[in-house]
Amino acid sequence: MLKRVRQNEQKDCGAAAFATLANLCGRKMSLAEARDLTRSNSTGATLQGLIEAGSKIGLTAEGLEGSIGELRDGIRSKEINLPFIALVVLETGLSHFLVVEEWSDPKIKVFDPAQGVKKISVGYFEKIWGGYIVIFHKTELFSPGQTTSISYYGTLFFKEKSRLLLVLLFSVVIALFSFLGSFSYQRIIDSFILNSESAIHEEHAHTSIFEEAFHEILYNFQYLILAVVILYLFQAILSIVRAFFIANVSKRMNDDLFEAFFKKILFMKATNLRARDSGELITRYNITTQVQQVLTRLVLSIFLEIFVAITGGAILYIINKQLFLVTTGILLGYTAVSIIFIKPLNKINNELIEKNARTLNVLNETFTGFETIKLFQRESFFLGKFLKQAKSFTHTGKYSVILQNSQASFILLLESLGTILVLWQGSTLVVADKLSLGALIAFISLITFYTSPVRNIIEYQREIQNVLVMMRKLSDVMDDVSEENEEENEVLNDTLKKEWRSIEFKNIYFSYAADSYIINNLSVRFKAGMSYALVGKSGSGKTTFMHLLSSLYSPDKGTILLNDEEIHENKKNYRKQIAYASNDPFLMFGTIRENLTLGMEVSDEGYLIEVLEAVGVTEMTNSFANGLDTVVLENGENLSSGQKQRIAIARALLKKPKILLLDEAFSNLDTNSKLGILKFIESKLKSCIRIYVSHDDLVSSKVDEIIRFGS
Repeated sequence: MLKRVRQNEQKDCGAAAFATLANLCGRKMSLAEARDLTRSNSTGATLQGLIEAGSKIGLTAEGLEGSIGELRDGIRSKEINLPFIALVVLETGLSHFLVVEEWSDPKIKVFDPAQGVKKISVGYFEKIWGGYIVIFHKTELFSPGQTTSISYYGTLFFKEKSRLLLVLLFSVVIALFSFLGSFSYQRIIDSFILNSESAIHEEHAHTSIFEEAFHEILYNFQYLILAVVILYLFQAILSIVRAFFIANVSKRMNDDLFEAFFKKILFMKATNLRARDSGELITRYNITTQVQQVLTRLVLSIFLEIFVAITGGAILYIINKQLFLVTTGILLGYTAVSIIFIKPLNKINNELIEKNARTLNVLNETFTGFETIKLFQRESFFLGKFLKQAKSFTHTGKYSVILQNSQASFILLLESLGTILVLWQGSTLVVADKLSLGALIAFISLITFYTSPVRNIIEYQREIQNVLVMMRKLSDVMDDVSEENEEENEVLNDTLKKEWRSIEFKNIYFSYAADSYIINNLSVRFKAGMSYALVGKSGSGKTTFMHLLSSLYSPDKGTILLNDEEIHENKKNYRKQIAYASNDPFLMFGTIRENLTLGMEVSDEGYLIEVLEAVGVTEMTNSFANGLDTVVLENGENLSSGQKQRIAIARALLKKPKILLLDEAFSNLDTNSKLGILKFIESKLKSCIRIYVSHDDLVSSKVDEIIRFGS
């Protein structure tokens, strides 16, 4: 089945439009894959990104600009194929992408990644159209792809299948106990309340001790009551055991989900991670547990509800067909209400999650930049910014509550009318002596086993809509393209084992999105034992090039040569030979020692002491009561900028790399500290390639060669 892909965030519209077009052409594609192919960043995809993405999957893509008349003529003459992607401008002024699927004046059928399939007039399209489209043609290289996002959740459940089946078995037994309890009411009323004692104690010939015991229970009031009490005790015990199994299954599935989610973040492409907002990722993490809980409950409950509904319906049919038909009519009303509310609830749930992520983004910005906010006295501005997002979220939440309550009210109305109809029809049958009073009471007590499961399934519809939205958003992370398999190529190849004489970048091109290149046809060679300074204006690509050197980013075009041989190597192994420190170092919550080693073993304690003394960490820790075991707060909040840089530099030097990359790593250090660290590096790491990014003439004066960017 071909699939139209909805956007998760406003910036995803281009990727969602491209994924939809690929699916319509017969190429299965997820939003995450489309985002990677179109090279979407924090502002979304570009026309050039869509064109390049098409070529990667065997579609010849062409961007066209023109008027509505030229577009109409092109479609009529078949020069422009359908479907195509159109750039439109929203009322907010933001650019947006639509997929135009059908064109028949005066209406056209479009897929809006934000709203779904809809028909709009040509006049309205002309009003919002930005004048650009991208058309696609299949080539011989075009082939169907594969998406496996949903199977991931199937795998989680498959691992726990035996425990889940046991839980289902317990649930079925508990339901059967409830059925037996309801039948006991009919027996008590018809045999013990309405009939005489003589009618109860009839003589029977018993063929076995079990039949005799069953007869005693069935025809003895005290024994029957005792049996019902024991039945409910067993039901309670089974319910507790069932809850224990569910808790264990939930715990194991949560463990798997958390591990998979965090591993995906860790091994996600750096360019893809850079394009995501922190609030967006935090929202995705927050819903991992919700997805598991709702999925587990739904899987267990839906199977049980179906069993109970079928069994309960069959029993009601046997008791009385007329009352069964009345009850079935109520259920049809439930179903109609459910269908009516599916689309609006789905839409509102999508909006709620997206607006919640935007609110979290503003919160995160405020926490990160509180110093700037206070110094510039912009509290009121950020309060207004937050309230704008928060009020938008609560406004959507208000309509969500209205929709949910409206649905619940209609269902309650149907339920009340249904109860009156059953009582009216049942009373008529009892008066006409066509139904016993006990049978009517049994029917009424059992009716919940028929209507409640169906009503629950209808109410699950809201949860199903929620979990589908959450699964799509979680899959957006789980399906994201990872770097090379971190388990592969654990053994270094011959090229990396050899002494590194040089590393060369030939004709390198790189851009963050499919637009202008930040690194444009750069060729440079670095030799072992030499030091280099990358200098140039801010924004000239120095830090980006350092990220290419460290393999955080991969070049769009060009070749990387190590010892004059092209590298074909897993990034994990390449990074083992590289150390990197920036002007804004990463520090985690933990001790200074833990931040220096990041969990790595330090075999040479003597070298460790030398590094700490040369960089100034020893002097720093001597002023702390706990020394290296001093606790560092998140992001090093209890340390100065200079202290954080000393830890980062020491961490890089402890790695004894073959390439040392220091990106403005000295920016918060005094002159004497810089000179001391540079002297140590030149003496202890003189065989490695040393590359510095700095605006400081002191650093530039101490290197062997200066490479200028932006010239």
